[in-house]
Amino acid sequence: MKSAYYLACLLLFSTGFLMAQGHVSLELTRVRFDEIKVGGFDLRQPRTIRIDAVGGGYDNVAKKYNEGFHDRFNMFVYAWILNAESRELVWRMTIDNTQKTGPVELMRAFTGDLNLPAGRYEAYLYARRPRTIIFDEGGLPSIKEILKRLLRGDEWEEAFKEESLLRISGVDEVYSNAEVLQQQRDIQSRAVVAINDLTSSDSREKRFTLSRPGEFQIYAVGEVLDNQVYDYGWILEEDRRQKVWEMSSDKSVYAGGANKNQQWRTTLALPAGNYSVHYMTDGSHAPGDWNANPPYDPAFWGVMLTGIPGKFDPGSVAEYQKPAQPRLLEITGVGNQRYIQEGFTLSRQTTVRIYALGEGSGRRMVDYGWIENAYTGEKIWEMTYDRTRHAGGADKNRMADETIVLAPGAYWVYYVSDDSHAYRDWNAAAPRDPGAWGITIYAEDP
Repeated sequence: MKSAYYLACLLLFSTGFLMAQGHVSLELTRVRFDEIKVGGFDLRQPRTIRIDAVGGGYDNVAKKYNEGFHDRFNMFVYAWILNAESRELVWRMTIDNTQKTGPVELMRAFTGDLNLPAGRYEAYLYARRPRTIIFDEGGLPSIKEILKRLLRGDEWEEAFKEESLLRISGVDEVYSNAEVLQQQRDIQSRAVVAINDLTSSDSREKRFTLSRPGEFQIYAVGEVLDNQVYDYGWILEEDRRQKVWEMSSDKSVYAGGANKNQQWRTTLALPAGNYSVHYMTDGSHAPGDWNANPPYDPAFWGVMLTGIPGKFDPGSVAEYQKPAQPRLLEITGVGNQRYIQEGFTLSRQTTVRIYALGEGSGRRMVDYGWIENAYTGEKIWEMTYDRTRHAGGADKNRMADETIVLAPGAYWVYYVSDDSHAYRDWNAAAPRDPGAWGITIYAEDP
């Protein structure tokens, strides 16, 4: 009988979930550097829960050499809690709410109560080897402190692994990492569009047709450094390839972890039409490849578009339909060192829309297009720098979008690119519509 009792106790403790005061407790422990541990819990009614946590952080003497890559609250081993439905932060460890503790330098602990409404929550425990330059009290580099950091070895790392802890006591039900992951996927599956599960150097696009107007909630998480967006998304009205929303640096707020993690929350009213939702990442700092502290909501790195109940009819969303607007000519997805010539004819005077993406800086275009009269060689239109505006991503990404009237006749369309920064070979942040790099001609007249 005793052996059966001990076995039952062992199985209970090995799951990381404990019983306490008539309620279940969630426990996350032994987090390694560059690891995120996740669990979940339910509260069936408003309640005060107990939190015990052990992590690590720097005091004010430690100054960061690159603010964008570090946790705003100066922690490198820490825990936090999200509301699983709203995806909002409800609690986290900081330097200010923790105290020094433990067998090694920089270890910190939190013990306290938290009042929460009924609902479902996610709990996280994360660790990352700190990247800092240490200064003395006078603001000068301290050789003593630098050597102390350099001489730390595996024992220091192992100590944080052994002592790291998040224990949440007094909850009604707990969920494993796999169960939390499934709950997150369920939320994403209910969205009109969800682009998540991204990797570095990724580019995704999802299209849909909206038969009736509706209002939507946008929730997006991405990367902004020095006011430049690197992992970001946007929405286009597909028939005319016109931007209706984008993740711009001036509309973002801190998303937790490294300062460069940013989030966007807004509502968007869309008329009936065809739409595409896009998201792209650069070569680093994405799920599974974080080069700095991850955001509070790492599984939702990307963009999600959700209909607002009462202001959106789920039956109005359908599979994408082919655009009604005819394209007279399309030269897109242009790579480096290309010179492309294609033609079209018009049987009558026609208003055409020119949509072109290219590269330009110093008021000079190096990837660009133009139109010539096929009979006379006269240049009818050219993508000059003054005709363009910023196309998203790097400043040198330029876009022309205008209409002109063409007489009946035959026309040549040209596009030329230099030896760098083109489709699928960007040397800086890509534009928000990378597949359209080139020139497209639409017939505006019915």
